[in-house]
Amino acid sequence: MQAKDAGSDALAALQKALDALQKAVTSGNAGQVVTAVNGVVTALDKYVTAVLGGSGLPVPMPTPTPTPSVPGV
Repeated sequence: MQAKDAGSDALAALQKALDALQKAVTSGNAGQVVTAVNGVVTALDKYVTAVLGGSGLPVPMPTPTPTPSVPGV
């Protein structure tokens, strides 16, 4: 099945990233959680950009996502 637009694609990617975050959190592995959080932030950014782009509003400039360091990982 093909998504109808970029917003639908971005929403599906966000849902997948949230599923990965839930799995990482329940695993108890901090390294997996950090990676999953980064994936959610990236997917959320892409979703917001897709929604704004489809609305005719100006699209915000991308900002770099900081990579947190987790002690002992």
